[in-house]
Amino acid sequence: MSKKVLPVGLAAIALLAVVGGFKLATGTESEAQVQTTEDAFVQADVTQVAPQIGGQVSQVLVKDYQHVEQGEVIAVLDTQPWEIALKQAKATVINAYAAIGYTQAQLKAQKGVIAQAQASLKMDETQLAQAQYDLTRYQGMYKDGSGTEHQAHLAQTQVDTLQAQTQKDQAILETAKEQLWVLQARLEQANAQMETAKAQEADAQLNLSYTKVTAPISGVVTQRHVQQGNFVRVGESLLTIVPMDALYVEANFRETQIANMAEGQPVSLSVDALPGQIFAGKVVSFAPATGSSFSALAAHNATGNFTKIVQRLPVRIALQDNGAQQARLKVGMSVHVEVDTQSVVRH
Repeated sequence: MSKKVLPVGLAAIALLAVVGGFKLATGTESEAQVQTTEDAFVQADVTQVAPQIGGQVSQVLVKDYQHVEQGEVIAVLDTQPWEIALKQAKATVINAYAAIGYTQAQLKAQKGVIAQAQASLKMDETQLAQAQYDLTRYQGMYKDGSGTEHQAHLAQTQVDTLQAQTQKDQAILETAKEQLWVLQARLEQANAQMETAKAQEADAQLNLSYTKVTAPISGVVTQRHVQQGNFVRVGESLLTIVPMDALYVEANFRETQIANMAEGQPVSLSVDALPGQIFAGKVVSFAPATGSSFSALAAHNATGNFTKIVQRLPVRIALQDNGAQQARLKVGMSVHVEVDTQSVVRH
């Protein structure tokens, strides 16, 4: 074979390799039946536990890496300040009840005053009518000579007196009615104060219940910062709970791999920490943006020279029922992922 043929052959091989690599980057990779990545980790939606009130910690009832159930008490704050607040709130409620009772009694009494004023006014009107009749009669008798001027004068005086008494009793009745309206408004105010007092009592009762800090989810305790005697504030992280029964895998695939990937496709998982053990899973969702989109230092592609970099898109993979071996998985473990993109997806 000529020595000149060898370099030409090597050049042809190199050219084929370059062309093949170009095809892989531009389309062949997405067409592969099995898409794989090493950029994957076991994850869980962890929960930070924080108190809803401030106070001094009197008890810590859990240890690091201890399993807790949802609703289990994990810490207790000093209850004394909140017990005092609850007693004050209950006393306010009692006072509000008393104010309502007193105002209702006043209303009842005022209605009696109004009834009495109405009776007096009715009697005044009856007497006034009789006096006006007598006045008319005596004035007629005086004119025809059968009566005296004195009798007519006395009748007129009686009418004037009863008219004044009627006006007085009418004013007393109007005042009594106005006082009734005042008392009704006072009763409405007392009822509103009662509602406020009840709300304050409920709030105090709720705050007292918050002295028992409970686990919002079931899982394993980690990152425990709280110690007995600490003074904690509202929203301050006390510990973290990892839901070990809700683990999943987050795999970061290159954007050139996901063209044929879809939700529901089966996934084969192998964990570096558990060699030889294969876990089953399925694709459940795709992130709405690539990982670099949330970078603290965003790329400024509109300035300077541009170098194209293949981006990665997070894909969530749910674990299937993998028996007792799944209990050995821990958050953060590295995972090798293989997605079968040609399998029939069943929803």
